Formats: sequence, C-alpha cells, structure tokens
Amino acid sequence: MFSDGGITPLTFLTIGEGLYRQMSVYSGRPNRKLIDTYRRLLNQYSYETTLWVTHVLGEQSELIPHRKAS
Repeated sequence: MFSDGGITPLTFLTIGEGLYRQMSVYSGRPNRKLIDTYRRLLNQYSYETTLWVTHVLGEQSELIPHRKAS
C-alpha cells in the first residue's frame, strides 16, 4: 500500500484503526493482527501448522530456500 511510493512497508502500522479499516476494506490488504493471534487460534482449534519465511523486509528477492520460522 505504501512501499510503491517509496515509504517503508511498515507504515500501515502507524495509521489509526478506523482510517486503516476504511483504506483496506475489500482491498485484499493485510490486517494488523500479530502472529500470536493466529498461533493462539490455530492451537485453539488443534491445527498443526508450519510457518515458512519466504521474504525478508527490505529485500526484493524471495528467500530461497524458504526457512521454517521458529
């Protein structure tokens, strides 16, 4: 949303919740839930998961080979 304009991709974390919701609803843009939210929900429903790191912030190229997140 912002990185195309040369602004850090983490800028979306600095925008108030109401405004961000208006900007991102129905856009396919990421929500701002932290990973622990998803870990908790997956554990709650007994899902077994593996999280793979495919990109590193600030790098254009894909991380190959992908690495398991700890």
